[in-house]
Amino acid sequence: AVTDASKHVGEGGKAFYTVTSHDVSNYKALAERLEHQETWFRTIVAQSADAIFVTRRPDGIIYASPRAEELLGIPLEEIIGTKLRHKVHPDDIAGLPHGSQNVAAIQRPYVDYPIRILNADGNYRFCEATAVNFGADIGNGASMITIKDISRRKLLEEMVQSESRRFTEIVQNLSDGVTILDSRGSIRYQSAQAKQLFGGESSGTFVESIAEAIHEEDRSRVLGRIESALLAQGARGDSWEGSLEFRVLGTDDNWRYCETKFTDLRHELAVAGVVLTTRDISDRRRSETLVREQAEFLRLVASSAPISTVLAALCDLVEATFGGAKSAVMRVSDARLSFAG
Repeated sequence: AVTDASKHVGEGGKAFYTVTSHDVSNYKALAERLEHQETWFRTIVAQSADAIFVTRRPDGIIYASPRAEELLGIPLEEIIGTKLRHKVHPDDIAGLPHGSQNVAAIQRPYVDYPIRILNADGNYRFCEATAVNFGADIGNGASMITIKDISRRKLLEEMVQSESRRFTEIVQNLSDGVTILDSRGSIRYQSAQAKQLFGGESSGTFVESIAEAIHEEDRSRVLGRIESALLAQGARGDSWEGSLEFRVLGTDDNWRYCETKFTDLRHELAVAGVVLTTRDISDRRRSETLVREQAEFLRLVASSAPISTVLAALCDLVEATFGGAKSAVMRVSDARLSFAG
């Protein structure tokens, strides 16, 4: 309690005192609570990862949180009274709200504005700024600017983008085509080589996009295998692999032999899909066929097989050597004209 005593002089010159007591318990509790909240607030601001500035025209910066010292690279006492806009990259000042070089004109919070702030080491920090104008009634025209240093995040983003570009360049220059499917069979990624193998841009699911391009003798087997691969799931998320050979109609209207390898990487967050690596093995198949036909031709010659049989084998050998060619041997004699092959 607070007590006030006053001396008075009454009739006959006698003195008397009046004492007034006030119960200020509530006021004291309120003051202690206010002091506690202020300490709590200052602690939060001091520990914040963001730099907080309060500016007011024409005074400049009238308050800066401890994190501002790290952002600008100068002591707090040197920050007070300076103009924050002098630390902003010239190219970013023009893009401030309403084209203003200060935030006094902001009528609503301006959130996550990209901005570059100059540090004392001469380098600019990539930041995001949030500006709020307190207004004349609350802050006597002051404005609060919260700046988050995102330089490290920016560096990581650039590293990720660089790795992504490198990955894309590598994949796009591979001789194999790469296709990534989600669990529904939709194409999440397809390299340029894969698009070329399967006849250009694909839309819808992978099965729908390549169905018509697959040779009719291989179609049901291939489509069924792809659908089974999408339904399958490795034990405990382990990846599994499989392969498949088929013929597909190329952009030159010739049948190409392809070999596709399936790898289930749906449990890998970086991929999250079934990877199809497709290789054009037409030249390999042609070489295998050529070797087989050559061996058969030589066997027939060595075994003194009938000339018609040998010539038919020779036709097969020629056709195997020159893909798509049709050959025949005409044997001419005095007695008759006949064809072999």
